[in-house]
Amino acid sequence: MNLPRIISFSGRKGSGKTELADVCSKYSYKVIYFADNLKDIICKCLDINRDTLEKLKDKEMEFDLSNQTEYIAKELQINTKDVGDLSSFKSIREILQILGTDIIRRYNPNWHVNKTMIHLEKNKDTKFCIGDCRFLNEKKMIENLGGECWFIIRPNQLNISNHISETQLNWSFFNDKIIMNTMDKKDLIQKWVDYLQKRNTGIKIESFVSNKLRSQSFLYLNENTVYLLGFFNGSNVCIKHNVLIIENDNVLRLKYVKDELKSNYNINNINSISIYNPFIIENLKLWNVLNDKGKIPMIIKDNLNFTKMWISGLIDACGDIKNNTLTIKQNKCVLEFICNIYNIEFEKVCEDLNCKNMYKLYLDQEMWCNFKKCLQ
Repeated sequence: MNLPRIISFSGRKGSGKTELADVCSKYSYKVIYFADNLKDIICKCLDINRDTLEKLKDKEMEFDLSNQTEYIAKELQINTKDVGDLSSFKSIREILQILGTDIIRRYNPNWHVNKTMIHLEKNKDTKFCIGDCRFLNEKKMIENLGGECWFIIRPNQLNISNHISETQLNWSFFNDKIIMNTMDKKDLIQKWVDYLQKRNTGIKIESFVSNKLRSQSFLYLNENTVYLLGFFNGSNVCIKHNVLIIENDNVLRLKYVKDELKSNYNINNINSISIYNPFIIENLKLWNVLNDKGKIPMIIKDNLNFTKMWISGLIDACGDIKNNTLTIKQNKCVLEFICNIYNIEFEKVCEDLNCKNMYKLYLDQEMWCNFKKCLQ
């Protein structure tokens, strides 16, 4: 089976897309990105070249593009009023996300796709590797042109974002075109080199990932998984050596774990549970169990039964019930959310612990009894 004319990579930032795209460049592929055209626009706005943009992309800096509104609107082929406020950005990555997703995806969603497709069609004798396939319409265009789309999973990657540009595509859209990056950079590169060499010579190739590992647990939510997410939100969660570890002194309170995780976990002792399956770890990253724990997933906010189960899991994780009273130590945003849902006056029942926005919610006997009824 010969190499395709177009290869693309998808996956979270830091998953290994750039490294594998660089390998493809050594096999006569020209590496391009859907974001290239937008980056050229930003370079002109900031009067910098592409190398400088890439070096500064993740650096925290203040940017004001309000004097470039008309130019940006013209280039993006949208109305000036739709560009919005461009006066305050904290990084070039934020400019890319807001213009590329919040504006282009809303007002001209095929802008990236059309620009790239014209370039691909004009150069039919050239092989291309696209290093940043992030959306369904981008993936569909590549496949319509006979290209292959690959998704990279890297369980150990902790610095994640759940911006739509990072989450619209997930591994379940890619059939057997999944690369499991559980190795160091050198080994990952060598594995992809071996794959390209075999494809180039028609040698039969083993799959990059075992189908036996595939699991949709936490990819789509039900009441049991929402309860577990609430428990994980109230726990210390980390990833070490491609294993997700949940540390909590109340692990023995945990419900539903066997039904939802099957054989993909291990309770190490009375205060720790480990999840080994890289697909489940990738799925769990969607729901703020690692970062931004103060943010309640929108799918939970919009579903009353999910809200109840999520709060029940949170209480089992970090709630202390004594003498028919409840005390929860948690992030301020989480406790304010709970109070707002059930008409509890936040200021009267919460105490500031003066520790990284942590508060303690205290419900006396009467309030706790009423609260329990709401959760039933």
